[in-house]
Amino acid sequence: MQPACTSQPETLNLMLDQRMTGYLSGCRTVRFCAPAALPEQTATCIPADHLLDPDVINALIDRYAATHTEGTDRRGLASIWAQYFFGVLLPPLAIAVLTADAPAAADPALWRMHLSADGLPERFDIACAAPAVPTDLAAFETVIAPLLDSLHRATRLSRRVLWNSVGNVLEWGLTEQAKEAPALSARLRPALDLFAQERLSPDHPNPLYRPVAYVEDQRIRTVCCLRNRLPELGNCGNCPLTHAEMLKG
Repeated sequence: MQPACTSQPETLNLMLDQRMTGYLSGCRTVRFCAPAALPEQTATCIPADHLLDPDVINALIDRYAATHTEGTDRRGLASIWAQYFFGVLLPPLAIAVLTADAPAAADPALWRMHLSADGLPERFDIACAAPAVPTDLAAFETVIAPLLDSLHRATRLSRRVLWNSVGNVLEWGLTEQAKEAPALSARLRPALDLFAQERLSPDHPNPLYRPVAYVEDQRIRTVCCLRNRLPELGNCGNCPLTHAEMLKG
């Protein structure tokens, strides 16, 4: 059983700011607090459990679509929104839980998602409370899966695409943290090894299996995120479609 809140949230936040340097300095997008300190709901600050309602997700994507001209393809827009959501939330949350035993609430009702003016996820406040997010990355699935399934229902993005986006940001964030803080490598090794594990058990495939491949020092996603459906954005720099021949090799 994990503790409810053995660390002062302010101390935890300071430690993470000091730990997340280099490329990770742009990922200081999760702040921990006591449950009573969570901000009130507003138009730009919503409890994350509201995302379990596909209608809420669609309304947020509509807000994003109304302010951007990259294209109108719904799945392309939804994929960008989902990648912001996962990218803002997961690397700092995983680093906090895996390296500092942060008692982050597993219940998304105790998370607050702050939105930018165009409706994209910008940062999160997460309460320290039990039950907490598991300190085993393999068990993260139990926390993320309900939100991911709601995104799937709302957007028609396949679970494969969504899980690849989850794995992409987690693998990047944890790899960068191991580079920036070699003393944490031993704590991060089981999580990083998980990305090479095809199954969690004989009956349970690993949804985080091989989200990226490293070929000739090039980091390549193994599943296209559909960003190329938005003509003004095109393929990302590590798109598997662009690097198909390298992946075959």
